[in-house]
This record gives sequence, C-alpha cells and structure tokens, in this order.
Amino acid sequence: MKKIFISILLVALTSTTCFAEEIYSIKTLHKMEIIANSPINKTDLENAKNIMTNVYQKTAEGVKNGKGPFYAEIYDENGNFVVSSSNSVVEDNCALYHAEVNALKKAFEKYKQYDLSPQNLTIYINAEPCIMCAGALMWSGVKTIYFGVPSKDVERITGFDEGYKPNWVREFKKRGITVYGSIEKATGEKVLQDYVDSGKEIYKPSREEKLVGMPNPWTECNTDFKCGTKNAGFNFPLSLSNYKIRAMKGMFEISYPLDEFRTVTVRKGFDESNNGDNSGDYNKYPDNKIYTLENGVDINIRGDKNKIYVMYFMAESGVYSARCEQGMTKREVEGIYNVIREAEEPKWP
Repeated sequence: MKKIFISILLVALTSTTCFAEEIYSIKTLHKMEIIANSPINKTDLENAKNIMTNVYQKTAEGVKNGKGPFYAEIYDENGNFVVSSSNSVVEDNCALYHAEVNALKKAFEKYKQYDLSPQNLTIYINAEPCIMCAGALMWSGVKTIYFGVPSKDVERITGFDEGYKPNWVREFKKRGITVYGSIEKATGEKVLQDYVDSGKEIYKPSREEKLVGMPNPWTECNTDFKCGTKNAGFNFPLSLSNYKIRAMKGMFEISYPLDEFRTVTVRKGFDESNNGDNSGDYNKYPDNKIYTLENGVDINIRGDKNKIYVMYFMAESGVYSARCEQGMTKREVEGIYNVIREAEEPKWP
C-alpha cells in the first residue's frame, strides 16, 4: 500500500486572518449541553433557562393569537425587562417582521437610538436567528444573545428556510457579541411541533442551491447509496447511521453527526489537485506539521492548537477528506479515518 498522506486543517482560535470561536460545552442539571462562544457560569445559565421557559410560553400564546411561532424578549444590563415581540409576518403581510426585528425596532424607539450598544442589552429568542435576523442583531448593538432551538432543528420540524449562515457565531464573537444556544431546546421543539400540527402556514422562499447562470452540480441523494454511486461514478459504502448523501460526477459526499451539535462531511474523489484536499475548505491556517496516527500512519495537520477542522489523504482507491465546521479532536479524526479504512481497505494494496 502506498504511503498515505493526510492533512488536517485546524481553525485558528485567534488570528488576524481567521477567527474561530472557542466552543464551551456545559453540562446542565438536565444533562443538556449548551454551546457558547464564551464561558458561562451556572447562575447566568439558570437565569437564562428561566427566562427561556417564559419565552417558550409566550411563543405558544402568540401562536394562539395569530402570531408566527417565534418570539423574542430584550432585557437591560440589570436584568430588567425592556421589550418583547412575536413574529408577525403573516398577520402584517411583511416578510421582514420576524420576532427579533420587531423587538429590536421597539428597543430603538424606546431608547431613541440607532445603536443599542451603550445599553448593554441581552435578547432571548425561542429559536436560532435566521440569516436576516442574524444580520439585524449584528448591527443593532445588542451585546448578548440566548436562543433555544437551533436552525437545523427548526428546519427539520417546520420546513422553514433559515438561510445560509456560515460561522455566524464565530463572527459575532469577533464583534464582541456573546452567543449561547440550545437553551432548553426540547421545550422549544414541542412549541414548534404544535405549530406545525395545528396546520398553520409555513411561509418560506424556495431554496435553490445554485449560482445565477450556473447549474448546481450536486444531486441530493438523502440516504440512497445507489443514487450516490450513479452520480459520482463509484461507490463509497461507509457504515454509518443518520447520514445524508449527495454526489456529482467524480465526487461522493456523506454527512453525519459527530454529536448533537456537530456534523462531519466526508468526501471521496480522484482529483489530486490542491495536494488532494477535496474538502471544499481552502482557508489558510498558520500551522503545518506531521502527526502519527495510532496505527503508525503519518498524517499532516494544519491549523492551530487542538482544533482540527479538515483532514484529507490520498490512497490507491481514491482521494478522501473530512471536515467539521465546529472542529474535531485527534481521537475523532482517528475514528473517521478508521470508518473510511473499514469501507475502502479491501481496495488498498
């Protein structure tokens, strides 16, 4: 077997050219994990959970009164309630009237300022901000954001299109905005499911993964390996659960969860350009060094500290990569390598 070369891209946690948030996983009394871009103490977390419980209740009440299934509350730096609002898109016939935008508008009017940063405000939202609301929050001056149900679960439950927000939490930290997510999300998921079950309107623009004038080369295959094989021109039979497949000519891609909050995307192709990195992540990172796997195979890693974001390697049977936006540990990289090896080793000399 040819010597396998693996390179792993690691995102720099603090860099003048690239910024990545540190992810803090916090075990709560209910054995939930909160992902944050800054540390949080137990007192603040318990307070946030109490407020979010009220936010979910208000969301449900709003739905009964004809509002959309989203709700936001804003508090000042002393923990005093300032303003709140529900989503009123359908009621007011305006696609801009999301809960966060409505609440921010009230805050601007209350303080008679276009920049809320001097007030050091905190917003609590029953779900992760969509692409529009993330932009509004970034420019509003709000300093802290707590949200409940992550966008991927909002889309899974409701079918709403939340938009494309690559690394938004990272960008917020870069701008001095603290974000805490997935607060008491099970309660929030039930509220959203109740909205869907009630038969109320699911309003969203159509989603098309293509650039103007350029057809999307990818075919979404869901869990159909035969579809992937047909479109890629070869098979990539990884032994996984809860996975999604997409493929195009010369490329087979499988995404699956590492845990509740992280997804890894594995690719197989044959194009050895870019030193075999077919991951789709071509950012430049500061460190480049050799790391030896437990089985003695030398791999290359690039990045900083212990955050591993992309791995790739070449073998006789193809060119492989794996990427994870939130980062992987070395042990997880070992595991991913072994999953690929188990499927492909019979093809390796």
